Amino acid sequence: METLTMRNVMHCEVCQDSGFEVVMEDGRPVAKYCACLPRRRTLYYLKKSGLEGVLERCRFDNFQTGEEFQRRMLELCRGFVEQDERRMLYLSGCTGAGKTHLGFAVCGHFLSRGRGVIYRSYQQLMNEMKSALNSDAYEELLRDYGRADVLYIDDFMKYPPSAADIRHSFELINRRVMTQGVTVITSEQPLDAVIGYDEALGGRIRQQCGEFALYVAPGPGRNWRLK
Repeated sequence: METLTMRNVMHCEVCQDSGFEVVMEDGRPVAKYCACLPRRRTLYYLKKSGLEGVLERCRFDNFQTGEEFQRRMLELCRGFVEQDERRMLYLSGCTGAGKTHLGFAVCGHFLSRGRGVIYRSYQQLMNEMKSALNSDAYEELLRDYGRADVLYIDDFMKYPPSAADIRHSFELINRRVMTQGVTVITSEQPLDAVIGYDEALGGRIRQQCGEFALYVAPGPGRNWRLK
């Protein structure tokens, strides 16, 4: 995949950067989408996501694969973006294993194909939803996050969730299931722990992920931030 960066934008002589070109059909001028439009849409979503810098650093092709668990993680994520049946990916386990790197690499893949991406930490999502509770803004949040082409939730349930956290999480995950958007989740908590917090929530995530859920157990040398 080409490195995603706004510096890759090139001026289009055909459409003069409008996204449309005029062609003659049956002697009359007709406006059609320019061939550069998919590229422009990708760059628009990249700029809107605010993730340009991190997506340059976090790619599939520069993920370290010196250990077997890293190769399994990379293989799982590549498999996820190459299929359409499953719309949810859950990467969990020890800190420093590369979960967030691969989460962003998955997002970069979809951005490169013109898909819009929203990134939020789990705590950001919970703070937003709790602040908007009992107002029209709550439904607006659910609608916006529910309809996103790709939603990346980082540090999911890093700390034991409250009853309110579980309720808001279920609302959001359920909305993602209904809209069939792609949802990427990274967490230190294995799915079994989430099921322990709330069976309905954890079960819904497990059902949607299918085989695309992976837990990296803590172990010597697995925290690459310490190397």
